[in-house]
Amino acid sequence: MWLKNMQVGTKVGLGFTLITLFLVGAVAIGIQQALNMEKISKRVVNLRVPTVQTSLMLLNGVNHSLAGLRGWMLLGEEIFNEEQANAWTDEIEPSLKKLEELSANWTDPGNLNRLGVVQKKLATFKKHQDQIQKIAWLVENRPAHKILFEEAVPLEKTILAHIATMIELETKIKPTPERKELLGAMADIEVVMSTVLANIESYLISGEKKFIKGYEKLWERKSRRFKMLEQNIELLTEEQKRAFNNLGAARTMFEPLPAKMIQIRSGEKWNKANLWLGTKAAPTAQAIKNILYEMVASQNSLLVADEKELKDRAHSLITTLLALLFGGGLISGVLGSAITRQIKAQLEEKIRPAKIRFS
Repeated sequence: MWLKNMQVGTKVGLGFTLITLFLVGAVAIGIQQALNMEKISKRVVNLRVPTVQTSLMLLNGVNHSLAGLRGWMLLGEEIFNEEQANAWTDEIEPSLKKLEELSANWTDPGNLNRLGVVQKKLATFKKHQDQIQKIAWLVENRPAHKILFEEAVPLEKTILAHIATMIELETKIKPTPERKELLGAMADIEVVMSTVLANIESYLISGEKKFIKGYEKLWERKSRRFKMLEQNIELLTEEQKRAFNNLGAARTMFEPLPAKMIQIRSGEKWNKANLWLGTKAAPTAQAIKNILYEMVASQNSLLVADEKELKDRAHSLITTLLALLFGGGLISGVLGSAITRQIKAQLEEKIRPAKIRFS
């Protein structure tokens, strides 16, 4: 009713005003929605995706570094140390720095805590790697080998030197059946001692039990020959007796060493580098990887949420614009129809007297 009472000019002005307001509203809503969608898109492109990519790069760096360390431990080639160093300079350190930069805009507090743990564990991981790298090819890394080279081998050489002296002296004595038997015992001791440590060293390298059996058989054989010399010591010359006594002293010192080496090799601490790798470096690396997996999973979840929000906002924008279009069209139609009827009625009212006079 109130619309019918309005003047035509008022109605036209109202129509333009309402249409303008609808246009301003539509543009404002569109801009606001576009800004929100741009914000989400930037968060996806500049935060979510880089965080996932950087976390995976850091994960690869840890794997490469660990692989380089294992290669160095197995083969001792410098190229593996270079590979390990490159993993830190090219992957781990740049990735950690990038994550620290990205963390300023992270929305999940849990990821901030995870990053702090990763930073500490990476420092621990580096420390363990350096320790293993330094000791891997030192004799101290293998305590059994240390005993072998620093104690057993020198004693073996001493024993062989004394038995060689006894054999040389024996060759200068007129042979008799008894002396020939003594010479055979001496030569057998010499042969056995030359192969005893070979079996021990083979066991230290491979850990196969057959070498222990080989050593035990040889040592038993040597003990029988040594006892035979002891029982016939009166047949030895004074020089041979002195050599035999010195041989016995060296033998007494040597005797407990094989069992000691075997015991060490049979335990977990036979190789310190391997032990530290299995109990320190590798578990720390696995803990780092587990945390990074959690970070990646969290970011992927947030990425899915952002993508859903982006789709929802796009759908909402389309719906809103269609509603505004429909509302604007409806108002334009109503006002246009009202204005047209009013103008038509006024025109008819003006021309009616003229029609009457004409008639």
